[in-house]
Amino acid sequence: MPQAATALLNARWIVPVEPEGQVLEHHTLAIHEGRILAILPQAEAAIRYT
Repeated sequence: MPQAATALLNARWIVPVEPEGQVLEHHTLAIHEGRILAILPQAEAAIRYT
């Protein structure tokens, strides 16, 4: 069953602070009530969050 999120931000690239030097392509930030729930591939986010 999908989990609720207030926003799903799809990005071409996400550059996290850690681990250094990593670039995530075609990922989504799942946000709920101002907090980041997850950073995951866009296809997975579409299934996991509403």
